[in-house]
Amino acid sequence: MVALATIYALEFGLYSAVAASVGLAISNGSKSRNVIAWLSGFLIVVVPVLFIAGQAGLLGSIVDVHMTYLPKLFPIYAFGLGTVVEKALSGESQAVIFVIGLLAAAAIVGLGVASWPRIAPRQAVLLTLAAFFIAASLSVIDRHHFEYALFVVPAAATVMLPGAADTSPKGRILSWSILFGAVVLTAEPVNVVRGSIARLGQQSIPVGWVRLEEPNRAKATYVREEDARVVDATRAFLEGNPLGTEETWLDLANAPGLYYLFERRPPVRFQGVPFMQPPAAEIEVENVLRRDKRIRAVLVATGQRAADTIDGIENRRRVPRLWDAVEECFEPGFERSGVVFWLRRTGNCQSNP
Repeated sequence: MVALATIYALEFGLYSAVAASVGLAISNGSKSRNVIAWLSGFLIVVVPVLFIAGQAGLLGSIVDVHMTYLPKLFPIYAFGLGTVVEKALSGESQAVIFVIGLLAAAAIVGLGVASWPRIAPRQAVLLTLAAFFIAASLSVIDRHHFEYALFVVPAAATVMLPGAADTSPKGRILSWSILFGAVVLTAEPVNVVRGSIARLGQQSIPVGWVRLEEPNRAKATYVREEDARVVDATRAFLEGNPLGTEETWLDLANAPGLYYLFERRPPVRFQGVPFMQPPAAEIEVENVLRRDKRIRAVLVATGQRAADTIDGIENRRRVPRLWDAVEECFEPGFERSGVVFWLRRTGNCQSNP
């Protein structure tokens, strides 16, 4: 598991290694023999995979991405535990749930490891799984994905589930209570039930959704109010800044669906700012932006936090070189309800050599 996870992503390799370390710590028999067996299994998986990747010409790319490209992104992605604690102390509900679940899970795993070998065999297996959940929570911390609290909170209940033979009736009740509480706090079943009742009732349009009548490709469709606001603002932009048949905009706000709705060709093959992040992709998009004068505008914001700051990172920070080109060749030209378009300047835009 560690070998495959490492090949997929270094961070998941680390999480799996933490879980494997816990498993080795509470394993029976000779620790040295168990470590040798673990390393043998690791090499049995890694060596063939690396050989096949080398034969396919992919080994260089794998090493480059894992050892060069991804480490450079760490300062951008890593927010740190301090910010998470600050949000929890400020009362942000998702952060509070996340921190409580993480602390509870860590405490249970720590007590479980300290109690070995008195714990039941099945609980030992669950301890290893819970250790993975706790280690993987580093990704949640880095990206502030508190809405994925359900990914971490069950770790606190995992070890306590009534799977061990020596679990008492009181223990079973406590275990299921913790699991039920975790689901209620994170999955919000009450809201799910309310939404289902509303859809089954007489209400023709769900709460928070509206019906669109234009543009033509969106006619008679239902979208969220915040999405309707973006569509309406884009329509207003085009009415005030008519584009020729072949003219379009560059989307730097992760809203490629607008190309389809307003029948505009995407000027580049990357439909989303994260896909433009690799250096080669960023240079490619920059060259197109500078050279293709049919790109009359750049959509730089939609007013939607999830699209404008994926993982809490502004789009312009993801592609700084491309953003420099935007500032050189374009200027603010339209803003409405958080939707912002920049228009191409009338002067020359220097092309890259």
